Amino acid sequence: MADTTAASPAANCLENLKSYVKTQKGFILAAEIFISFIIIICYAASFNGGYSAVAICEMIFAMVFFGIFMMEMDKQILLINWVWSDLFRAGTGAVLYIITSLVSVIGGSGDGARIAGLRSACIYPVCLRCLHHLPASQEQQAAHSSCY
Repeated sequence: MADTTAASPAANCLENLKSYVKTQKGFILAAEIFISFIIIICYAASFNGGYSAVAICEMIFAMVFFGIFMMEMDKQILLINWVWSDLFRAGTGAVLYIITSLVSVIGGSGDGARIAGLRSACIYPVCLRCLHHLPASQEQQAAHSSCY
């Protein structure tokens, strides 16, 4: 007979997800995923639907980093500096969002692209600033509870 007292891997993953979203870094990555999803919807509803590729790529990259940090694979794979990789991801995302938002705002016709451009230009660099000031280890995360 099977042991019913053991926790299933899916329940363990769900608990990791719940606990990681409660951290500052997890909340910021979840917010980036949500913002990218909203931007995808805005670009898809506009005439400038081609710019949705930037939002799709940034959402996928944020999901990958969210999964890596949630499962604490950053502590197992030490070959990559995950803090700098995440900072580089957020920085390039902010630059690409600002470029596409400027193109959408300047050339937009008042549709969803203009809304997506303004949203991404205002919110995504804030996420970049908060990610830059996040501490690297769990001990430092307990000492610092918010962005500077």
